[in-house]
Amino acid sequence: MDRLYLIDASGYIFRAYYAIRPLSNSKGLPTNALYGFTSMLLKLVREEKPDHIACVFDVARKTFRNEKFPAYKANRAEPPPDLIPQFPYFRKIARVLNLPVLELANYEADDVIGTLAKKMERRKLQTVIVTADKDMMQLVGEKVTIFDSMKERRIGIAEVKERFGVEPERVPDVLALAGDASDNIPGVPGVGEKTAIKLLQEYGSLENLLKNAGKIPGKLGEKLRESEKEARLFKEIATIVTDAPIEYDFKDFELREPDKKGMRELFTELEFKGLMKELGGEAPAKPSGEGNETDIEIRIGNYLLDPDHKSTPIEDQEELKRHLEEEGLTKLFLEIELPLAPVLATMERNGVLIDVERLKKSSAEYAVKLAGIEKQVHELAGLEFNLNSTKQLQAVLFTKLQLPVVRKTKTGYSTDVEVLTELAKQHEVPRLLLEYRTLTKLKSTYLDALPELISPET
Repeated sequence: MDRLYLIDASGYIFRAYYAIRPLSNSKGLPTNALYGFTSMLLKLVREEKPDHIACVFDVARKTFRNEKFPAYKANRAEPPPDLIPQFPYFRKIARVLNLPVLELANYEADDVIGTLAKKMERRKLQTVIVTADKDMMQLVGEKVTIFDSMKERRIGIAEVKERFGVEPERVPDVLALAGDASDNIPGVPGVGEKTAIKLLQEYGSLENLLKNAGKIPGKLGEKLRESEKEARLFKEIATIVTDAPIEYDFKDFELREPDKKGMRELFTELEFKGLMKELGGEAPAKPSGEGNETDIEIRIGNYLLDPDHKSTPIEDQEELKRHLEEEGLTKLFLEIELPLAPVLATMERNGVLIDVERLKKSSAEYAVKLAGIEKQVHELAGLEFNLNSTKQLQAVLFTKLQLPVVRKTKTGYSTDVEVLTELAKQHEVPRLLLEYRTLTKLKSTYLDALPELISPET
């Protein structure tokens, strides 16, 4: 039976960015997210073997939802500076791989995916939505499933009910009541996710709940009655559109062979030698000066002097040596970094063996640990909040817990590692947050990301 795979491209981009260490080509263009994005697409096609496929992108940050609710996603930070110059290339990558690109102005990628999924459902065709976004769970049905390729987790109706306690079509009702911190939807004051689920299990829907809010005693009933208008708006905002005006021809979604010529040109520019070899293309010509011993020494020396690339690189070898001497880095440069360079080059060329099953097991163990830490933090803080949201964390640490402000930033009070380390001397929550961040980083950077980079030849 035909299966259409709809890829949440924006989700892939950010997961790739955070999963792959900083990379750049010889011209200084950051390429880590591009490399990860490409690897993830190739792996998906190779292993899932879809009959039909499309990459769905967001056009802009603001959509019709912002017109109805200006605060929608207002808590989202700007993209990392080194990700921004990579944005123009993601669609190019999809196109040279001959994967159709879909996008629609004033709508989110979710809406395009939702529209296509429901149209395919009416045609009795299977749709697999490739995403890690929990909001998409509202689209799940008999013919629609979700595939989280990073965790290799498949989500059907049973998994949605296990996660939210309600049928997929009631997921927006839960988000409207409990709020959605990632999208800056506040929800009804005083109603958490557990309460929202309990109410919906009893009343069946948000509409019926609000209709019977007068029968609910105490503060809960009062808050529901006071927030009726907002709750209805929040549900509208949280509901994925399934009738967006997107034009397409189903035949265009058929899986095709990559455009080898276009791929060769683009991958040469990005210097993706390994991926060219994997796809059977010709390896890009070696850029002028690449592999030259002096050039390598200069690049390593500049990295030691300026690992964050904030200054103009020093091109003169003698001047570089003088700066290394002044900074006390000569011994590190000569005795560790230079001898290590060929070893790392060999590892990069040959790859390293990994135990996929062990990594999966460890990832699952880390997920349990993280859930436990999150629960501890919520209990100690006296409320549930998104541990990954800087704004919510600021409110909890400095307003709710009244901890002292260590350092201010342009966007408020800093919650970086140094600040949390200092605050950990005074309260258990910052200490747990440090542990949470460490485990999250290990899980996303290594346990979940490494299996995505395995070469199919080995």
